[in-house]
Amino acid sequence: MAVLVEMVTTASIGIVAWCVLGLVAVGLEFLARFTKNGFLTTGQVLHYVMRSTVGRWVVLLGWMWVGWHFFVR
Repeated sequence: MAVLVEMVTTASIGIVAWCVLGLVAVGLEFLARFTKNGFLTTGQVLHYVMRSTVGRWVVLLGWMWVGWHFFVR
C-alpha cells in the first residue's frame, strides 16, 4: 500500500483529471448528437457564443490559453 501512495504524483493526478474531463466532453457530445434530450453540440455552443464580439474574444483567449499550456512546452 505504501508503494502505491509513493507512485501517485500531482502530474499523474492532473493527467487523470484531464482524461476524465475529456471523456465527459466526448460523452456529452455523443448524447447531443445521438439522442433527443435537448443537449447542444459543441458546434452549436460555439456558434451561439461567437455571435457577439465579447464571445469571440473569450473563444480567442481560450484558444490562446490552450495553445500556451499544451503546445509551447
